[in-house]
Amino acid sequence: MMSKELIKCPECGAEFELSQAISRDIEEAVSRKYSQKIKVLETKAKAIVEEKEAEFGKRIKEEKARLEKKEKEFAEEMDVTEFEGHNT
Repeated sequence: MMSKELIKCPECGAEFELSQAISRDIEEAVSRKYSQKIKVLETKAKAIVEEKEAEFGKRIKEEKARLEKKEKEFAEEMDVTEFEGHNT
């Protein structure tokens, strides 16, 4: 049977296995590393979303203006057609 190496906490005196201490250190290091990467990715994703929203908003305005112009042209054309129809 393999004996377990115990470590005593200098602050509280609790004993725990050396492997637990090493595991905790590794977990914390990995957690910090990936937390930072996640923050960077979230920032990039937010910037991309904001850029796409701005592009979409611009396209909507352009399309709205185009449709309004077409509607106005159509209305003017209808007035001319109606006017011409009454004179003949």
